Amino acid sequence: MTAKRKRRKRRHDGHIVRRRRGVVFTALRLGFEATVEPRLNGSKHRVIPATSEAIARLASGRACQSLVGHWLNGRRRAPAWFVAVLVGELEKQIEHRRAILEQLSRYETGDRRRSPEARARARLLRMRQLGRLRENNEPASAPDANAVPKNEPHKSP
Repeated sequence: MTAKRKRRKRRHDGHIVRRRRGVVFTALRLGFEATVEPRLNGSKHRVIPATSEAIARLASGRACQSLVGHWLNGRRRAPAWFVAVLVGELEKQIEHRRAILEQLSRYETGDRRRSPEARARARLLRMRQLGRLRENNEPASAPDANAVPKNEPHKSP
């Protein structure tokens, strides 16, 4: 007979995706999950906070975790203050993302658009650097008239 042991705790047991069995997706549930954001822990790994932490932050002691769970799953109707708190959190996120979008629209990228003349000058400069052109834009050596092109077979006269 084997000894009874505690069930081995898996690494992702506390993850929100793991807890979705039997969860009804109401507007409150979707809003709540949108407010739960991953954060960096001490070892610079992304960690999703536990549901209890997020509920404690949103409810701030006015409701217990199981009651908020009933609200989120649609078993009970949520009070107006909780809906207002959830809306406020989502609006804060939207404003933060709008500010980021505004900053990104003003961001100067490293890609430079060049005119055709500028591209031609750059090509000439690079060919000079490689030694394929002389200073007066002439080829380094004129092709020999009797030379056979590389892609054609040599024909004897």
